[in-house]
Amino acid sequence: MNAKGPPANYRVRIVENGRDGEVIYEEAGRALSFYWTFGAGAVVTSIAVGNAAEWRRDHSWAADRRDEIIARIGAEVIRRRAPSCRAEIDETGRHLNILADGAPAAPGPAPARTAAADFVWRLNKAKSKMSMIVLVLALVAGAALLAGRSALTIKTTGTPIGVSARAGDFIVTPISRLEPYIPSPDRNHGRDRYATGLLIHSARDAGARRYVAVSEGMSGGDAAKLRIAGVNGDLVFLDGPQSAVVEAASARLMDADAAQDAPAPPRPKGAEALEALHSAERRLEGFLAAPGEAGAPALAVADGAHNPFFLRAAAHGDALRLQGGDSLVIFHTAPYRAGVVVIARVNAAGEFRWRTETALGRLDEALPDPARPAFIGARPRVEGKVPEPLLVVIDAETGKAATHSLLVE
Repeated sequence: MNAKGPPANYRVRIVENGRDGEVIYEEAGRALSFYWTFGAGAVVTSIAVGNAAEWRRDHSWAADRRDEIIARIGAEVIRRRAPSCRAEIDETGRHLNILADGAPAAPGPAPARTAAADFVWRLNKAKSKMSMIVLVLALVAGAALLAGRSALTIKTTGTPIGVSARAGDFIVTPISRLEPYIPSPDRNHGRDRYATGLLIHSARDAGARRYVAVSEGMSGGDAAKLRIAGVNGDLVFLDGPQSAVVEAASARLMDADAAQDAPAPPRPKGAEALEALHSAERRLEGFLAAPGEAGAPALAVADGAHNPFFLRAAAHGDALRLQGGDSLVIFHTAPYRAGVVVIARVNAAGEFRWRTETALGRLDEALPDPARPAFIGARPRVEGKVPEPLLVVIDAETGKAATHSLLVE
């Protein structure tokens, strides 16, 4: 008998379990498994390979090559376990019998062994199918579990913290958000974790909005400490538990080495500090007044205008002058945040060039600019709802307003 090994493109493995076992044929990443048992009389071993109909049903990928594969299995079993024997298919076409050399062809193994082989062969097929069903069910259950966890996860929204600032042509706003979580009856809010970042809007391009993640996994107290420490050109310096430098134009969080080399912002000088360094209260002091606040208005604009004020170029500075000497006036259409904030451009004679009603019901911050002043606040009050924080950028030439939400989904 030629003892050469089988061709490299297939492999036959023989698994023994006492007086029976499995013969496994492997080819191109696929496998066929057949039950074998010791025979009786001239039959040394009987392998339940199944007939052609069973192959078409159970092994369709190999059905056309059934005879070739069975011959390979027989040759390999003989080469490794019974070199003096020969292999023949019995008259039922379902069993490959390994016969002692010189013995007459047997019609098949003994009835008891045939029944046992058939039963085990069918059992193995059932086990294989059941394993496949269990695998599919497990995959479906896993997908359902993941989908369920996703459906149950509370998705949160980022909101502004601290004061916004101008960085060149950009308006930058620090953001904090509760990280998504799965609700539970015994949820410990002390374990809540927050992420922080910087929301960037272009004052020139109303469609340009980007978000830069700064940190994650922080406690609520630490996340609330994030603030803008200063601005130099389009570099924004953030201070807090995790300091960082963000390049507004590219929406890029600078690495530690680049941040270390970044030119620091100028130091503020008293009341003339950089606009980016003013607190909300300091920014509005002598600059804007909330509806209902005591004090004579700077200009009586018209009936129905409440608390009108000129927009200053800086805190405690002169009024902002636009091209041609015009100024911007800010007022409310109704007291106590019942109306909206109006921005109007007036000339030296007090005449309106344009008047724009914004989406703001409350004004928190103003970032002056001769071309595109920006205003930050919230929508008018609606019973039972938290007003959405907004950024409004005004084209000083036309009065056109670009309104942006400061919520981060």
